[in-house]
Amino acid sequence: MAIQEVAVDLADYDSFIVEPFSDGMGGSGNRSFLAEVQQKVANRIIEKTYLTSEGKTVLRISGELIQYDEGSTTDKFVSPMQEAVCRVKLYDNSSGKVLGTANCTSRAKSSFRKGPEELAEGLGKAIADDWIVKHDSRGARPEEKD
Repeated sequence: MAIQEVAVDLADYDSFIVEPFSDGMGGSGNRSFLAEVQQKVANRIIEKTYLTSEGKTVLRISGELIQYDEGSTTDKFVSPMQEAVCRVKLYDNSSGKVLGTANCTSRAKSSFRKGPEELAEGLGKAIADDWIVKHDSRGARPEEKD
């Protein structure tokens, strides 16, 4: 959910930095999720976009965990749903200008694919696939074939 829509073409950027995500829940945020999310987001950006980890024009990404719900005990047996919501900002690294802000959500609805690592991967998809690619005129990176 966009709070400040991205008004530039992200194709102007050739690299990115993902900063460690902060706990905006007063210290009660899931530590395992926060430990995983930076790397999972970076991996998904490399996989799905044209951005690399080294370059001259840097897109900086920061995030703050604002909600983490592991689901109730009943939910875990009937229809397990876990959710993480992060407020994410994109910056032009050289000027520090905020290019866009959004609340990005990851949900795990399966009893097999759940937990902090899965939610971190889902957040990477929300940021890379649903936000960065949308604002990059190059589109998504083609899938590599073996």
